Formats: sequence, C-alpha cells, structure tokens
Amino acid sequence: MQSYFGPSEIKNFDAEGQKFINNKIYKDYITLLTLGNASEMHIFAVQNLHLVIETVIHSIMDNREDYLQLLNLIEIELPGQWEKAQLKILDCLNQNLTEHRAVDGLQKSIIPRLLKALSYQPTGFHNLLISLLQNHLVKGRYRIDVSTIISIILSPYTRLHDFAIKALSIMSDPSLSDNLNFEIQFENHMKLLIELTLSKNKSYEFKNLALKTLSNLSLKENLKPQILYNKGLETLIYHLRNEINLEGQRFAAKALLNLSTSSRKIFILIFS
Repeated sequence: MQSYFGPSEIKNFDAEGQKFINNKIYKDYITLLTLGNASEMHIFAVQNLHLVIETVIHSIMDNREDYLQLLNLIEIELPGQWEKAQLKILDCLNQNLTEHRAVDGLQKSIIPRLLKALSYQPTGFHNLLISLLQNHLVKGRYRIDVSTIISIILSPYTRLHDFAIKALSIMSDPSLSDNLNFEIQFENHMKLLIELTLSKNKSYEFKNLALKTLSNLSLKENLKPQILYNKGLETLIYHLRNEINLEGQRFAAKALLNLSTSSRKIFILIFS
C-alpha cells in the first residue's frame, strides 16, 4: 500500500491535518487497527496517522470508539522501522488522555492488556506502556476492581509495585475513592495484604502503604474477622513494636485502635 502523503504533502503538514479532520479520513486508518487485520494494514494506518496525530487527537478523544480502536496499538507488533511512529501515536494519546476516556479504557481491560504488552513489546516501549497504565488509573480515579491492582503487585514489573500499593491505599480510603463497595472486593485479599506488610524484599515505603491500606480496611466491621483470622492482630502488634519504622508504627497503632473498638477482648489483648 502507498502512504496517503507524498513528500510535498508532508511539508504542508498542518493543512493536510485539517483536511483529515474535515473529511474524517483519519477514521478510515483507525479502522484498520483492528487486531485481526494483516500487518500491512496496520503499517499503512500507522505511517499515515503518525503524520497528523497531533492535529486529530482531540477529535479522536471526543469519540469513544475511535479511542478504543486506537488503543489496539499497544498490542500490535510492527517492524522496527515503524516502531517510532507507533510510539509517537501512543505518546500523543497518553498526553491527551481525559477522565472519560481513561474510564472507558479501564472498563475495556486496558490494565491487563498493558501488562501483557510489557511481556512482548520491545524494551523501548516499556516506559510509555507503564506511563499509560499509571495515567489511566490516575485519570480514571481508580475505578477498577481490586484484583486487577493485586495482579500488578504480583507481576514481575517491580517498577509498578509501589504505584500499585499506593493505588490500593487510595482505593481503601472512603474519603478518596469513588468505589463505594471497595470493602467487598478487598475481602478475598486480606491474607496477601497482611503478608505484604512483612515482605522482606520490599521497601519501608511499600510496606507502610500496605499498612495504611490495612488501617483503612480495619474500620469496616465485615472485614475485621478476615483481618483477625489471617493473623492480622499479631502482624500489627509486630509493626507497633518495630521502632525502626516510625510511620509503620503509626499506621499499626491506628489499625489496632480501629479493631479494638468492636471487641473488648481485642482491646484487652492489645493494651494489656
């Protein structure tokens, strides 16, 4: 296939970009980014879109289906000579991401897709893929299930672990989270969360965010039995006595106080 633009047209880039908006020609190229299409079709789309992406990106972001179709570029593998153009398009999408489109992406499993893409896309893509993941979560106000965040923590991508545990601390805080039923989602992950506070290969910053999350969850009556059953009480007392980590002591004390409010037996055990 031939590129839409020849050398002379590339010089008149802005004019051609406006023509794309007026005629909606760019939509034809976005349509070619269907995952099942042949590589030649993907290349044809990318070699034309990357020339005008800055001009048409706002129109794309105004249209949910166009945005979702463009997201397919995170999974599409192109020959090396087109990787730079592919990155340019994805970077432009990332820089112009809106809250509405971020939520759309989260609803369409963008996080698992990005994690999978990290396993096979070239290393030169990794910084941008990680930025896309973080940007979708932040701008989407963490409107995602807890198990997806847990999958990030359990992934081999250690650069994302601190970000993911911070996300859990936000999602567990009712004053910050838009998820009104977050405690139900955390119920099956209490054992792991408690274990994360003791992780030997994690920083104090990571472990303190896990403790902060546990402290937030200890306010919920329906989660207190899960915390106690999974040795949360013993773990929190350990952190309370760890004088090396003052911030951890503070979160542990807060969690223990929250737990003690519903049980005199726990109160006596903690403060005796």
